[in-house]
Amino acid sequence: MSERKPAAAAGNGKARTGGRGGDTPQVPGVDETGHFVVQPGSMIDTSAPFPKGRYKILKQLGSGTYGKVVLCEDAKYQGALVAVKLVRNTPHLYRIAALNEIKVLRELDGRNCTVKILRDFEHRFGLQAPREIPYHPRNNGP
Repeated sequence: MSERKPAAAAGNGKARTGGRGGDTPQVPGVDETGHFVVQPGSMIDTSAPFPKGRYKILKQLGSGTYGKVVLCEDAKYQGALVAVKLVRNTPHLYRIAALNEIKVLRELDGRNCTVKILRDFEHRFGLQAPREIPYHPRNNGP
């Protein structure tokens, strides 16, 4: 049995995406494992009417197998704080899991001690899902 080398050790300048059939070029702003590279101050969700970005990343709150969660200011609502889950762009299974999570959170709509999903969107590196932050001093929560 041969030992598998990590993508970074392959030496071909490409990141392995976990898909069937080999390597694909690395996406700017995404590391070799498919995780978004968090840079405080950067903007995400460049959809209309926010061509420069709707959400300003303040800091990373956590990370896990499926992606990272970042604290952001929402430009549409005068800097209201939201948590945005940045789903890994590979493998495709993570996207399916994220879509299932979005569906369940929409059905729960913040009930039963769950976060309320505000919306979901595609950014240049994959599916994203902002969530309400139940209490934070800047949000004037309960």
